[in-house]
Amino acid sequence: MSTNNFFSSNRFIILVKREVLLNYKVLLVVLGSIVGIITLGMSWAHWYEAVQSNGFNSDNLIVSLAFLCIIWASISFVEIINTSGRQHYLSIPASHFEKLLSKWFTISLILPILFIILYIVYAYLCTVGINIFSSRNIDQPSFVIKDIIQGFSWLIVVQSIFYLGSISWPKYSLFKTILFAFATIVSIGLISAFFVKLIFIGNNPNGGFISFSEQDLELNFNWITQENLRLLFKISAVVGSLFLMTVAYFKLKEKEL
Repeated sequence: MSTNNFFSSNRFIILVKREVLLNYKVLLVVLGSIVGIITLGMSWAHWYEAVQSNGFNSDNLIVSLAFLCIIWASISFVEIINTSGRQHYLSIPASHFEKLLSKWFTISLILPILFIILYIVYAYLCTVGINIFSSRNIDQPSFVIKDIIQGFSWLIVVQSIFYLGSISWPKYSLFKTILFAFATIVSIGLISAFFVKLIFIGNNPNGGFISFSEQDLELNFNWITQENLRLLFKISAVVGSLFLMTVAYFKLKEKEL
């Protein structure tokens, strides 16, 4: 296979198959662990405490999926930790874009969607099983598709931080990425607060460098509504995610140098 082309569908499919074969066993282990814990807790509460609520719901699904997606993204490039593994991975006859995209496609789309489907199917089977062998019926699982899609979408955005961290710091990537993200958020917050105070408040009774009358404030800031802020936040998140994935692409190219 030639690596001269930026993208080839045949190479991409081969890479995706490789990623699926490398990760499907881990997916089953993680899924089994999560649903096993929920099943044991729900069974105990049902039989010994007479609780009829069902532990399988949208909130628990999203929380479980968050752990899966974040941890998986943080170890996505664990094979480049040592020199031999890095040489083997980078020698795969495919472009860096195809390698990064195949990781993203598998870890951010295929595996989470499989996890969601298996989780929901198991939730209903488990509920049926408990109700068959128990005199007290528990509630049916509660899954809100809109909430699941929204939570899943935000997790895809968050994962971009951990893809970059996995390439930059393959060893202990999860902890290093969390510390770096926390330090970055705190720094941005402090710098923003400083400039807001400097510009709008200042160190004198008359305000900062820029002063607004009530009419100016009404004209300039009447567009700030919850809907507009929510839209602005979503656009910023998508742009930021694309930026981080672009940086991750160039960081992966650097590994070959």
